[in-house]
Amino acid sequence: MSGLVQTLIYLGLMIGGIFVGLFVQRRARLIRSMDVMAIVTICFLAFVLGAGIGSSEKVRAQLASVGLASACLAVATMAGSIFASWIVYRIWFRRLHP
Repeated sequence: MSGLVQTLIYLGLMIGGIFVGLFVQRRARLIRSMDVMAIVTICFLAFVLGAGIGSSEKVRAQLASVGLASACLAVATMAGSIFASWIVYRIWFRRLHP
């Protein structure tokens, strides 16, 4: 599948998820279960990623040489995500929870 088609599929799924979120907005029990499903899914994806890295001999062989760069990238990604979340909270959600 081409990159454009995959991107459009992911975008469509995300937009579909937004509409589902709008539909279930007032159902607290369903929202809690969706939060749990999201956490379980993220943990599963992290596990599958780790299994893929562990099973690839080529990746394992190069892990030592790119380990520091990968660690720096991971830390920078987490810091950027935390900063972006903080900005979004300050702009849109702080008014809701003073």
